[in-house]
Amino acid sequence: MSNLTDDQLRMRVQQCLEREPDFEQMKSLWVEIQERTGQKSSSEKLSLLLESARPYCTEEEYLTGRAEALAILAKLGFRAARKFAITLHDQFKMRSREMEELESSDHNIA
Repeated sequence: MSNLTDDQLRMRVQQCLEREPDFEQMKSLWVEIQERTGQKSSSEKLSLLLESARPYCTEEEYLTGRAEALAILAKLGFRAARKFAITLHDQFKMRSREMEELESSDHNIA
């Protein structure tokens, strides 16, 4: 909390912690803190990570992978979704390299 530079926001956090626990209010306040401090949400981080796979796959593959990653995020959390996204990226990139090598060898033969 000492990292918060906004005094009003800091006071709201303190008040929230001193009251009876209200999960929805805490969640809302947490989102506001992340937005004000420039931190990205888990889904934003995951989306940025998934974007890196886009050059190596079709739009349909990208959208399917993104939907699956977001489902994993909702069910199992960020670490599992990140692991899935990294694996997906690596698979698409490897396939892309293999296709390039195959095309290159086809051109060398012709």
